[in-house]
Amino acid sequence: MTNNSINNSVKVTTYTANDTWTKDSRTQMVSVYAWSGGSGGGSGRRGASGAAGGGAGGAGGVFFYTSCPASFFGNTEAVVVGAGGAGGAVQTVNDTNGNPGVAGTLSSFGDLIACQQDVSANDNFGAGGVNGVVLGGYSGTSFIQGIAGFSHNSEAGSGETSDGGNAAIMGGRDGSDTNHILCFASGGGGGAGADNGSATTGGSGGDLTKFDDTVVVSGGAGGVEGGTIDGSNGSSQPSSGGILIGGSGGGGGGGQSVGAVAGNGGNGGFPGGGGGGGGGSLNGTNSGKGGNGANGLVIVVEHF
Repeated sequence: MTNNSINNSVKVTTYTANDTWTKDSRTQMVSVYAWSGGSGGGSGRRGASGAAGGGAGGAGGVFFYTSCPASFFGNTEAVVVGAGGAGGAVQTVNDTNGNPGVAGTLSSFGDLIACQQDVSANDNFGAGGVNGVVLGGYSGTSFIQGIAGFSHNSEAGSGETSDGGNAAIMGGRDGSDTNHILCFASGGGGGAGADNGSATTGGSGGDLTKFDDTVVVSGGAGGVEGGTIDGSNGSSQPSSGGILIGGSGGGGGGGQSVGAVAGNGGNGGFPGGGGGGGGGSLNGTNSGKGGNGANGLVIVVEHF
């Protein structure tokens, strides 16, 4: 979908799907704002109590901005809007790790690529839960590539022990807050592990904050048995306040304790929020699925 807004000084075109941009004959400068798709969270492990970690949250799609003279671009340029990655499917086999989420795809405008998402063996956009007393999947990390070689870490929450310590031994970690850079989308929270001795809480999705730590867009809340076991969805880009911002990450699913199913991870907020990790489950019950990453967005502003 493409939307145009035109006045006497600027033309703003918003792309939510792949398209072709055509330069206006009056254009002097072109500004491009783009978010890649967020990555899906991993599903939780299905296993014995204390050995069924939650899935990791998916990384947020990273923001990209450039402003150049109109002559730097052709009369037409291809616009590619990154797609959000699907969350990992539930695990249906006893004593088996969860399924990883799918990495979001890149947004681009002409030859400009919005970001490059780096994946390594232990850093992979919402891995599924793994075996261990406190271990879950590892989170993903995103980087900008392009302007002045700038890079930024937008790490999502893992399914490891929460910052709360032993009281939440199988809780999921929260997603990062992207270091107060509001344009970025944030990562999903990690899912909680299965523990038949106590209910465990998934990590919340990353908030987006001002430099004074005021929260502008909240991440999705983590789930827990006895309340809402599914993680909440992340928040989408606000439509007021004059802040250009990405979506926040989904919350991690709560882990199974006794008698309930594991929680699913929440979906990331639009644009580019990462999905939350799914909760771990006890053998005999399916684990929670990972939340989906949100689709990306490209905005082109032509200055006359």
